[in-house]
This record gives sequence, C-alpha cells and structure tokens, in this order.
Amino acid sequence: MNKRLTAGITAAVYFTMSAVTPVFAESDPTGPVNVVNDSPTIDRSVDTDSSTGVSVLATDQLDKDMSVQVTGDVTVTMDQSGDTVTGVEVTNTSDANDVDRIGVTIGKSNEKTPHSGGNITVSATGGNFNTNGVMLNNAGEGNVAVTTGNINVSSAGKTTSVGASVTTTTDYSDLYVDGGITATGVNGDTTGLEVNSRTDSEYNYPNAYVLVDGNVTATSEGGMATGVDMTSVNSGHSSGVQILGTVEATSTNGAATGLDLKTKNSGILATIANGVEAISTADSAIGVDMNSVNGYIDTFVGKGGVYAEGLRAVGVNADIDDAGSLLLFRTGGGIYAFGDETSAGIQISPIDSPMDTSGSTLAMQIAGDVKSTGTGIMDLTSAEGFTSDIVIEGTLIADNGPAVSVMSDTKSSLNLTVWKIESGADSLVAEKTEKGYASTETTEKLEKSIDYILKVDPDWTDSVSFTSANQKESKNGSVYSVGKEGEKVAVKLNIPEGYYVTSAYSDADQTVSLKRDTNGDYYLIVPKGGGVMISMSLALIPDNSDSNGGEGNGGDGNPPASGTTGATGTASADSIIASGTECSYTFGEGKSSVTFSAEEMKNILTAEYTDMTFRTSAGQFVITAADLNELLAKYGTLRFAIRNGRLAIFADNGYSPVMTLDPAGAAV
Repeated sequence: MNKRLTAGITAAVYFTMSAVTPVFAESDPTGPVNVVNDSPTIDRSVDTDSSTGVSVLATDQLDKDMSVQVTGDVTVTMDQSGDTVTGVEVTNTSDANDVDRIGVTIGKSNEKTPHSGGNITVSATGGNFNTNGVMLNNAGEGNVAVTTGNINVSSAGKTTSVGASVTTTTDYSDLYVDGGITATGVNGDTTGLEVNSRTDSEYNYPNAYVLVDGNVTATSEGGMATGVDMTSVNSGHSSGVQILGTVEATSTNGAATGLDLKTKNSGILATIANGVEAISTADSAIGVDMNSVNGYIDTFVGKGGVYAEGLRAVGVNADIDDAGSLLLFRTGGGIYAFGDETSAGIQISPIDSPMDTSGSTLAMQIAGDVKSTGTGIMDLTSAEGFTSDIVIEGTLIADNGPAVSVMSDTKSSLNLTVWKIESGADSLVAEKTEKGYASTETTEKLEKSIDYILKVDPDWTDSVSFTSANQKESKNGSVYSVGKEGEKVAVKLNIPEGYYVTSAYSDADQTVSLKRDTNGDYYLIVPKGGGVMISMSLALIPDNSDSNGGEGNGGDGNPPASGTTGATGTASADSIIASGTECSYTFGEGKSSVTFSAEEMKNILTAEYTDMTFRTSAGQFVITAADLNELLAKYGTLRFAIRNGRLAIFADNGYSPVMTLDPAGAAV
C-alpha cells in the first residue's frame, strides 16, 4: 500500500544512491547482513542465530547518501545467553555535511510499486537477552529512514523486549512499519514502540516520526508492559507517532501503560486511529500518561477511546511540572477506568505550591463517556496559574466516589463542560480529606460552575432550538449550547404544518416534560447533574380540527379541540391490502402511528410476502419481510410513527427508533 508521509517528514525509502569506502560482502546465503557505508540490494531473506540479522552502519568516512534494501524477511532466533538480540540495527555516526539521507528497506519496494513483505521476527528462547525488532540510532549528519513489514519480538528471559526503538540526537529519523508491532516478554519489561528524541546541543534539532500501519501490542507476564513510550527533550521540532490501529499493553504481574508521553522544552504529536488499552492483573494500569515540562503534547485517540483496567486504574493522567506547558487530548470515543475505589477516569497529577505553573493549560475533549469505578475526575493540583478545560460530550460516571474530587488546599481552575453526571457520592464535587470526601464552600462553588451541554434527540435536531442558552466554544473550536444548574432555558419547537405536539420531554428517558409559561412558550430548568435531551411526539391534525398547526407555521403546537379523532391507532384488517408478494397497510385518516404485536403481524405477513408497504400522508415506506420479522423477533411489539417526513420504527415503549425509513413513493 502506497503511503505518503506527513508534509515535512522525510520519505521512508530512498534509492539510486552510492557510497564512499563501501564495506559489504556476501558469504552465507541466509546469514546475517552487515553493511558499512555502502548501498547494496540483497535479494534474499535472512534467517540466522547470530545476535543481529541486518546491521547498517554509516560512519564519518561516508560522504554520499546510502540506500540499502533486503528484499526478503529477517528472522533472528537465539537460544544461548548474551546481551542483545536485534532484527535490524541502523546506526548513523557520520559527520559529513553532504550526506542527506540514509535509507534502509526491508522487503520489496521501489518508486513505482508499493512496499510488500519484509517481516521481522526476533525470538530469544534460551537466555537473558535484550531483544529488539528494529533499533534505529541517528547520532550523525543526515536523515535516516527505515521501512519494514510486520515486527514480532519475543523474549523468554528477564531482560527487556522492545518491538522497535527510534533514537535521534542530531537530525530527522523516520520509521515506517507496513503492518503491526508485537512485543512479548516473559519475565522482563516489554515495550511495543520506543521513540526518543533528545539533544544537549543548541545546534542540533532532532526529530523522530513513526508511522505504523497496524496495531502496536506489548505483553509481559512478569514485568511492566508499555504500548508506546515516547520522549522528546530539548528538540527544536515536534516528534510524532501515528498508529493506524490500536495500542495495547497487557501485564500479568506488572504495571501496564498504553501510551506514555514525556516532553521537556519540546513537543510531541501522537495520533492513535482506533483506541488505547492498558490491562494489569496484579498492578496498576494507565491508559494514556502525559507529562510536560515547559513543552506541549497533542494527543488524539479515535473512536475506540481509552480503556484501563488494573488494581488501580487511571484512564488519562495529565502531569504539568512547569510554567508555559500545554497538554491537548481528544478522543472520538470514551475514557474508562476499572479498578479499586481510588481509580479515576481523568487524573490531574499533583502540582504543588509554590511551583509556578502560570500559563500552563490542560485541554481535553471527549466525544463519549468518562466512566470510573472510583472518581470521575481527580484534580490533585494545589498550584496557582494552572487551567484545566475539560469537555465531555457524554456522561461523567463515578461508581464509588464523587464525579469530581479536589484537594483540601485546592486552587483548582477546572472548567468542566459535560452533558450528564452520575455520581456514587452525595455530592457531584467533593473535597478529598483524611476522613473521606466532604462538601465545602469551594466544592459547592465549583459544582455550580459546571456547564451542562443541552442536547436534542437526533431525530429532532432540525425542529428544536435553544433560544436563550449560552454558547460555549471548546479549545478545538466546537460550539455547545450550555446551561448551569437551575438556569431557565427557553426552547422553541418548530412544528411542521398539519401536526401538533402530543408530548415534549427534556430528558433522554422521556420522564420529564418540557414546561410552558403563561404565553404557551416552552422552557426547561437545567437539573442537577444535567442530562438535557429534548424530544417530542407529533400527531396529524384531523381535517375537522380548527387548530392552526404548529410553531413552524405560526401555530402554537397545541393539540386539536377535544372530541376530534385521535392521532394514533392499532392495526385494522380493513386497512390491509395484499397483492402478489407485497402486503400494504394504509394509515387511516388522522393517524400518524400504528402498533403491531408479533402475533398480529404473524397473521398478516404470511410466507409469500417479501415486502410490506406503509402508505401514509408523508409518503410510502417499504420494509422487507426479512427485516420486519427480525425486528419482531427481537422486540416483540413495534410502533410505526411518522417523524419529520420519515417512518420511524420503535420497540414497544422505546424512545429512540430502532430503524428509520425514507419515503419510497408519493403520499396517499
């Protein structure tokens, strides 16, 4: 698969190069490959019991670019004692100014064809080895780029096992993995991907970038497990990792961390396309751990979200140790932390006075829920000048503690925006004391400052608006309608002509009705814990009614005068027509919904019918007999109702459609 790396990132493969003072010789047809200052193409695989499968070295004698290619796979198996076992090792110590690129490709690839093959397998079975799939070390002049296939590393000893490591102290270094990375250890610490970009020289600007086209997995039985471990120190550039799959870290007896990001006077960009998972059976687990000293970290996790499970679990931990730092975290999913009662979905690590954290900010945006078996958000900071801006579009759930806990000497500037809060404690926000949690003047003030997101049922987004709600913009530019506990918010229902409102609700469970003032206008009072979700039910106004329709065309959405025909009905044999393989039901005059039980439908929809058509004033809607029978088998009773010109199908007593049909024909 062709990949085009991010702009400004060195390309992964380089060709048509030559070198000065080449050192390369072939003797063993499957043995190790050793290249020094040369640009050979080795058209074979490597299968060896030597400590290194492929070694590429650029020294200070190199004065031209290098391009090395091994077209097959690389397999290294070691069953004896030793120090280090490595699949592919690339080292640059050249100090030549005219060396721009050193490219190494494992597998088949050129400028016209995509990369294929080049899998790296390293196995240490008989001793205490530090095992590495790929080891890239750039300490010289020029950019280094390595391209491989899948990387699989395993070690049975008590030492470390690393899938791939990239270390750069001088220049750009890129690693592209056309597949996934798997690292497995028995008794030692295990890391899937390790990236280290640092320098002590003001003249060097190291930068590392890694792209993995699959998952990164680290598993250890006796040691710690880390999915991705990334450090950037004193770099003039931002280093980055992009994982197009999932990051997983699992340990039986040690701690587990999915994504470990550390920066000082530098920056990190981390993108995980799916999710991050950290699981420990006998120790702690952290999904994402971010630590910054006068730097910035920008992290994005896809819809898979963050999951941490351990004796004590933290979904996302944020630690800022100096002024001027910025931590950004976004996920298209949720954050989940399952452990003991001290666990936390989000933890802001201790920042104690008199540490200066002025100008430092933590900004988080979570599209799903934040759920913890302990506390939802644990704010452990007592330093001034630090700002936390957290947006949770779903529910903040704390099973065995407050939704938000703060320190007794807190100077918290937590700015929380959330749709709904569910807390296992008496207070939504509480102070952590030696005797447990307590409600104080500080926590009461913080609780009243929470902005609750006001939502509209997805089926009614075009028909409902908040006319008096505050608008709040998040750090990434998203805008929300919000209200604080106890605030009155005016709601406008735009009712299509010919319909009236039979019911309107302000909560997702449809148990709290919208209020109406003396003018007939709708409004709500934001409840403690939030959870506002506007929905409504409409019915057709019968022809003999004098009502003026709804708010959308100048009416008030009120029902017609008493004594008129109702707006709902049950199935009637008189309204059913069967012809060929089609069975149809025509809504009677004034009807906007009909309910069928499984038994009723069984008598109507016999084996010869392949489709059922609902003929309504909004159009004709067709559902296959197979889909209809599947819904009836699952839910038993179904309600068919017209909503915004579509036919919505509900499970009995359900408030959200299980299926929605678009019109397939003209109205009747």
